[in-house]
Amino acid sequence: MSFTIYEASVVAAKHLLKSLQGILTKAEAHPDAASFLERRLAPDMLPFSFQIWSVCALAESQALLLQGEVPPRKKYDEGPLPTYDAMRARMDQVMATLEDVDRETTIKKAAETMGLDFGRGSGTQYMTGDAFCAGIGIPNMYFHTAMAYAILRNAGVELGKLDYLGPFFAANIGM
Repeated sequence: MSFTIYEASVVAAKHLLKSLQGILTKAEAHPDAASFLERRLAPDMLPFSFQIWSVCALAESQALLLQGEVPPRKKYDEGPLPTYDAMRARMDQVMATLEDVDRETTIKKAAETMGLDFGRGSGTQYMTGDAFCAGIGIPNMYFHTAMAYAILRNAGVELGKLDYLGPFFAANIGM
């Protein structure tokens, strides 16, 4: 089987969510766990809870777009994740959505041009599903996962490289 946009987007999103699930477990066990939800690396940065929210929103939107569906437009302040339980529930919900994604439909839809309105007065932007994934979805999912990791690592949570990469290694090279 060849490597396709399905593996790069949907499968990678599953791995990132598994990484975040493990990272959350370690965060919850830390004595300062209650303070992490609003923790940031810099004053102008969005908090840890937003990083989790964003990975979930991106993974869900990308998966739905690649199935030919219009994802719901969500804003952080309309559905923040104020607790670890809320984060876990949202990740489980997105994981269930990803499990239902059809590989062949994803590959087909990724080649099609779609119109997307990103808001902020930008109007409708036209691009293929591949372009959306490569330019927006995939890099942003990795960015926000890395930021969640960095925020917790900076806060003193004992995390290592395998906490982030472990699901990728396990699925692809059997580690």
